[in-house]
Amino acid sequence: MAKYRSVIHGDIAHFIDYLDSKLYANSMSLSKEEEMCAEVNDVKVVMLVYERYSYSGGNRLSLNITLVADGDDIHVLAASSGGSNGVFFKFNTWGEDNFIGVLADIVDAYDGQ
Repeated sequence: MAKYRSVIHGDIAHFIDYLDSKLYANSMSLSKEEEMCAEVNDVKVVMLVYERYSYSGGNRLSLNITLVADGDDIHVLAASSGGSNGVFFKFNTWGEDNFIGVLADIVDAYDGQ
């Protein structure tokens, strides 16, 4: 499992649209499996789950992203999983690392506009 964490600034709805467009542009096999939202007082929480095919692993990977928006601060928490062929140990986790790397590049490029 690969993990990523960051804090950015902007509007959460705008960021989700941006994230979707960039992730879909990066992978032909990407699908959004789930999107769930909750709001507690003024804090909005969004859970996003994406899947894509990993050519290096020969199977599918999931990318789970939780966004927590408090004002214009957006906390981005993500973990990718899957892509291993091992029965008792994880092998070839390159796909997981790559999926998180793609997300990190997208988040780092976000300018809040």
